Amino acid sequence: MIYSYFGRIRQIMIILALQVLVFDYIHLWGYATPLLGVMVVVYSPLSDNRVTNLVMSFMAGIVMDMFTNSPGVAAASMTLASFVQHPLLEMMVPKDSDENMLPSWHTMGMSSYSAYLAIMLAVYHVAYFVLEVFSFINPVDMIISIVSSYVLSFILAMSFELFRFAKKGNA
Repeated sequence: MIYSYFGRIRQIMIILALQVLVFDYIHLWGYATPLLGVMVVVYSPLSDNRVTNLVMSFMAGIVMDMFTNSPGVAAASMTLASFVQHPLLEMMVPKDSDENMLPSWHTMGMSSYSAYLAIMLAVYHVAYFVLEVFSFINPVDMIISIVSSYVLSFILAMSFELFRFAKKGNA
């Protein structure tokens, strides 16, 4: 149990470091920025306490906000994604699955995991960009930013999952 908490904290630190040190500096065509900090929430197991997940997601969002000068945008978006994650995961996971199951291709199947990831990324991206812009004066730019960042994030998240899946397959 202690190892799982340390492993989870290490995973959160790696995801946040990648987000603030690498992905925050990618802006394809001035619109598409991969926002993969939400993977902290996506990789949360179903058996975790919901309050603990909400607090961890909020804290991870605060860390992202400190490095990106966005006051509360990532924290609010991560908390919303964490709030949606548990009921969504309960709908997507087979009923006879292990209670300590970690969301992945291996445990959920490719189609269920892809749908779960797509919904989680959509919730996060819409919340993030609506809160960041906080205005509907130029909705076309906001929609372009949401869609392009969502597509780029989905491609990168599926690539990471493919890497995780291949790594577990070789072990």
